[in-house]
Amino acid sequence: MTTPDPQHDSPIADTAMFRRFVDEENPAPAPAPATINKRLWLFAGVGVAVVVLAVVIVLLTR
Repeated sequence: MTTPDPQHDSPIADTAMFRRFVDEENPAPAPAPATINKRLWLFAGVGVAVVVLAVVIVLLTR
């Protein structure tokens, strides 16, 4: 059985440190306000469609 070498971390730790370094060096850009607005409208549109579909189903099954 080999003893862990204190000089070298595990590859997983190296990968995590590298990812952290890359994230700090190149932060992800914040989404543009237009993108947020589009998502909001899409979410609202899907919500309205679901409500309309539910009302139609209720009215048809009366």
